[in-house]
Amino acid sequence: MDRGFFDSLCWFEWQKMNGFLGEEDYKRFKSFFTAPRFRMMVDLVIHFDAMPETSMEREYKNLLTRKQGSVMRDNVLEGYRTSAEAAKQWAAPLFRQFVEVKTDDLNQNAVGVKVTELCLEKLQDVAKEKICFVPKDGLEKLFSGPTAKFSDLEGYFNDNMAFDDREIVEDDATKVQLLPIAILKDKREFEFVVARKGKTATSKNSPEQNRILMYFGGHVREEDKTLYDETEMMGVLHQCVFRELKEELGIDVMLTDKDAVCVWHRDGARSEQHIAIAFIVERDLDYTKLNIDDREFVRLTKKEKYGTGARIDRDGIWDQFDKIDPWSKEVLKSVYGDDLKYLDRGNDLFSRET
Repeated sequence: MDRGFFDSLCWFEWQKMNGFLGEEDYKRFKSFFTAPRFRMMVDLVIHFDAMPETSMEREYKNLLTRKQGSVMRDNVLEGYRTSAEAAKQWAAPLFRQFVEVKTDDLNQNAVGVKVTELCLEKLQDVAKEKICFVPKDGLEKLFSGPTAKFSDLEGYFNDNMAFDDREIVEDDATKVQLLPIAILKDKREFEFVVARKGKTATSKNSPEQNRILMYFGGHVREEDKTLYDETEMMGVLHQCVFRELKEELGIDVMLTDKDAVCVWHRDGARSEQHIAIAFIVERDLDYTKLNIDDREFVRLTKKEKYGTGARIDRDGIWDQFDKIDPWSKEVLKSVYGDDLKYLDRGNDLFSRET
């Protein structure tokens, strides 16, 4: 992320200090530029600090003149430094990581090395991808079947959520990964947006392989917690869903739900290491433009009626039920069981072999 956001905050401080910006406008600008949708894109802010004398010495080191300019002037530089310090005091805690580098006693090469090290460390953290998990021991008694209410598990999640490198978590059968998912439903019609994962986006034995999915979402990453320094699991899940839907579909979804449907299949397969936490998102699908991530999903094609972005209704669910993934079926049964009953079909949809 470029330096624009924090620079803007410093600039607003300077304008307010010098009478160019009123208090009310200052507050509005601060609120806008620190909105979560912007901050979530910033992993690291590096704040360089130097005394005006140091800055002036560096500026004129290789110049013949010592004449001060309109900006490179002691009192102006001190004003910028003061405004940056004021912005740091209130804004630093809003970002995931804020590092201040005092450069008065460092040469430019040393500063470059420091910045490079910080950036490489951050890139390494992103590449490792720490994901959320809870210990499997203790979950059994909370599930009487394949589904449970989030409210019944919330205390256990809050007390036991932890993060570790994805490879470590996925290779440990004692750790259960949490995957918040969003089911997109039209707010007027009984229609849902479906997805199809690409071959390279799923493993050979994945229950998502060649299935019609009725959800979007993914693993909780450590960044979902550190954005707000959340201690409650529900807030972390909300941020994860916002991030995932922004990445996968290019849409903004601000959840306010206080409960959700949790799905856990204890079948001895790889899915036993995952708990889906399903949120229902109702919106006007006619006015929802999807920007589908082609690296992960297969789009709608002439050969496939239900590619990513297509809608499926009640008849479609009945006709394609055997192709729908297990998690979606459990959510449909738990939330929409009565809506899916057809008296004239003469059988129970959820009693069919899957």
